[in-house]
Amino acid sequence: MDDLGLRSKKNNEYAEGIIVCDADVKGSRLKPVLTSVTGRVEGHDLSLILERLPSPIRDGHFKLDLSGKKVSINFLKMKVGESPIHVRGELNGWDGLKGELAFKSKYMNISDFMSKRSRSFFEKRKSDIPRFASQTEINLDLNVVRGLWRTVKYGPLRAECAYRSGNIHIKHMKVCTDHGTLTMKGLLKSGKLPGMSFSSHIIMTKQPVKELLQAFGVQEKYLEGHVTMEAVLFTEGRDKKELISGLSGCANLLIEQGKIRKSHVIFKILDFLSLQKILMVFKKRPHDLSKEGFYFESIKGDIAINKGVVDTNNLVMRSPVFNAAAKGSIDLPRKWLDFDLGAQPLGTIDFLISNIPIVGYILTGKDESILVYYFKVKGAWPETDVKYVPLKNLGSGIGGFFKRLFFLDRPK
Repeated sequence: MDDLGLRSKKNNEYAEGIIVCDADVKGSRLKPVLTSVTGRVEGHDLSLILERLPSPIRDGHFKLDLSGKKVSINFLKMKVGESPIHVRGELNGWDGLKGELAFKSKYMNISDFMSKRSRSFFEKRKSDIPRFASQTEINLDLNVVRGLWRTVKYGPLRAECAYRSGNIHIKHMKVCTDHGTLTMKGLLKSGKLPGMSFSSHIIMTKQPVKELLQAFGVQEKYLEGHVTMEAVLFTEGRDKKELISGLSGCANLLIEQGKIRKSHVIFKILDFLSLQKILMVFKKRPHDLSKEGFYFESIKGDIAINKGVVDTNNLVMRSPVFNAAAKGSIDLPRKWLDFDLGAQPLGTIDFLISNIPIVGYILTGKDESILVYYFKVKGAWPETDVKYVPLKNLGSGIGGFFKRLFFLDRPK
């Protein structure tokens, strides 16, 4: 490879290794597609850097048998970063390729193949897809025993895909994690009008929220806990912004034993109810949750998503300080909230009344029953406007709606 003088555009590093070839070539300069090659090609100890791969290729070995227009890959093994890859298959043709390839890996770190700095597959091009790519159709089978996607461990992963006319079709993919499964179909389209579309079914059981947020690149610690969820989702677009605005589907959600570290809405309600001091004296929380923030026992509800707008009619939070129920929507592209919210102080009432008498007056009515306070939450986050709404000013049916929610969510 040194003699060929192949160098990487990234850092000007030369490719290394040995190529062995013994083949008969028959062809015509005027009709190159009629070229016939018979023989073998082998590669040993190959190392090179490709522009579109964030990690270098090392320890590459392969053996190809050539017969006419057919190439049989007896074996191809290499290490991309820390991910060992084994490939077998057959390809046919010079003017575009037809065939099947099987990829296997005992361990695959997705970061070895994708990074923010890598050139995007969906980058808009000035011209059409090259003729060779447009004439190519290869079926791909991927089998990964275990791996890592940012902070989430996964495995096994099985996927049936096809590279066709410059586009990648995900016919079926199923990936398992320690806390659930994801099945998905999709299309990754390149060329003048690049884009992608996906439909997926997601099941999670007690998945750590912190780990999940970090996997999606969210570094801010807004929320902790364990999420259990089943969701059916569809989205399409050319980039992250369009994928969010194109998101549709439905899900049921349960987050348990969590902590809200940053929430303008929650702490505005605490200010109103004069309950902030309870955070410093309340001790009933799991040991693995940091002390800062608002602890809750559960948040659950059903959500529907339409073009990036999330709607819910039965979102309920239970905490030792107060329960809350909400109905309304979150516009993800606009980062806009519009909710009716009810708050029901409870759980530590005896403590509050005995230690903060004024709060006792706030919490109980004439019949000494627990009151529910209503709020209108509206505006762009994080500084969303939170306004107290007196009972007499509530819209028709809203008060009864919240009472039904609180009643239905009451533990048996």
